[in-house]
Amino acid sequence: MSAGDVTAHFGGVREESDRDMPLEFGVTRLWFTFRGDRKRYAFRPKGELFFSDWRFDVFAPDGHHVLLLQGRFGPYHVVSVDKLRKYLRGEAEPDHVLDGNAPGSSTIAAVHHEGRWTSSDTVEFKVTCCGQTSVKQIQLGPLSR
Repeated sequence: MSAGDVTAHFGGVREESDRDMPLEFGVTRLWFTFRGDRKRYAFRPKGELFFSDWRFDVFAPDGHHVLLLQGRFGPYHVVSVDKLRKYLRGEAEPDHVLDGNAPGSSTIAAVHHEGRWTSSDTVEFKVTCCGQTSVKQIQLGPLSR
């Protein structure tokens, strides 16, 4: 999957028994490459991601931002592709941090899943906790590049 000069690469192992499962279920890692730079820049989530947490459509429809889940319990980071390389090296902060946990809640963390771009400035994801699932749709407003 590519957007302009940036390509997202997904790696992992797909077992024969998983052939009826979505392709993302075999993913265990993600890295990015940039045109003109031979180095691979690994995405290192802050927490643990399970096989079902990965999504291929990390790029916004206009290709200017990526959506990266930081761990099973969130949050999602939105990062401009213009500063993605610095972000992956730990030298830049995300543009937006999207968290579906209840404000002020430190005891129960909701599972974040199925994050996706619904437009170039809107992200949708689900949060599940305590037997209930809710959909969060967050319009980020005009995103800088």
